[in-house]
Amino acid sequence: MRRGTTTENLSLLRDRLAGIEIALVAEVGSIDITMRDVLTLRTGDIIRLQNVRVSDPMMLKIGDRKKFVCRPGVVGNKIAVQVLKKLEDIEQAEFEELIADEGEEA
Repeated sequence: MRRGTTTENLSLLRDRLAGIEIALVAEVGSIDITMRDVLTLRTGDIIRLQNVRVSDPMMLKIGDRKKFVCRPGVVGNKIAVQVLKKLEDIEQAEFEELIADEGEEA
């Protein structure tokens, strides 16, 4: 088999990868808290996120990498996000690494 990037090879790779599931995370915000605070969390507790407003855009991550800016919304009765901006392209090597990471978690 011939090595290298050809249209046929890329098409075959896309076909093989099309059905693989990967984690997509819409991140509202983050905060550092002590383990003591984590251990005392109870239903109904409120965690204030510093410097985050309800109207602020969110980060959409593929694996652990920030790739898109999005905003929250609703479609029908489901919570959703709308992609506003692409932060960077996903390189082929990075895509393969993300898929390998997902395979290890399964």
